[in-house]
Amino acid sequence: MDNEKVNAILELLFEDDPGDADLLKETLCREQDPSFIVENVPRFEEGLARLKSGGVDLVLLDLSLPDSHGFDTFAKVYMAASSLPIVVLTGLDDQSMALEAVKRGAQAANRKSTAMMMKLAKARRFFRNWPHTSAQ
Repeated sequence: MDNEKVNAILELLFEDDPGDADLLKETLCREQDPSFIVENVPRFEEGLARLKSGGVDLVLLDLSLPDSHGFDTFAKVYMAASSLPIVVLTGLDDQSMALEAVKRGAQAANRKSTAMMMKLAKARRFFRNWPHTSAQ
């Protein structure tokens, strides 16, 4: 296995909208940094199963998924992966839920806009040194 992939930070993106997922992946990968890998899961249950299989370093979580919606989405992911940094991704209509998630343990909340994702792309380097990432 390639050494860059062994040391890569795996970002698990919970996003059901293919257009949003592609935009987020494109924006996050714009820097062409091979030390970050974005893996998308379109359904909540699929994401929980992926978390349980291990190797995830950072969670990017949309609160509106076909099989889970609202603050409960965050609460369940937090219960399954409280040692991982969780960034809640929001549309304009769920800002209050995102802020509540930050109050209860999420590391950040970002709107799903290109400008905010570009800021996240730069800030995520901080998570490389997170205490429980697999890349250490």
